[in-house]
Amino acid sequence: MAATAYHTTETGKRRTMFIPVGLPGSGKTWLADRLDTRHFLVISQDLLKCDVATLKMIIENQIKNSRRHLYIDSCNHYGSRRRDLVSLALKYHLQVVFINFRFNEKECRDSVMLRTKNGEPHPSITSTEIADRAFATILERYHPLIDSEYTGFKTEGVSSILVTQREKLQELVVKFNEHA
Repeated sequence: MAATAYHTTETGKRRTMFIPVGLPGSGKTWLADRLDTRHFLVISQDLLKCDVATLKMIIENQIKNSRRHLYIDSCNHYGSRRRDLVSLALKYHLQVVFINFRFNEKECRDSVMLRTKNGEPHPSITSTEIADRAFATILERYHPLIDSEYTGFKTEGVSSILVTQREKLQELVVKFNEHA
């Protein structure tokens, strides 16, 4: 089967790989949990607890075996990793949409702490004791998404959505589910 056979949904729409980029607690998993599973397949590294190579293999397998849009639920904090995901999506003629969750560190940390205290732990930060260490590690390695990172791909179907207000997340869920 040619690679182009993987690029459409069952309804004939071009498939999209959604790549959220943001700190823990910014709303990436919240959004993923509200996507219509008839049209979206969420692949979460936090839940799979696998290394990057295994994750790429799982994603490629799902591109080949699912006709749904993909949502890669992870911080996606390395620029090199995002480029690998874009290359994989474009190999199979999928569109790519970066969802740039741009919230400040304190707001994200507070969100994770509140969830953890309320008995709803973050998928990868399971206790308040490790939250500070986890945030320090992630911030040390975090490469925020910048426009120039994807502008060279715009002609190939790569775009970006900027999310700076939590209130807009519900609107995004509705928009994605309606246009799936």
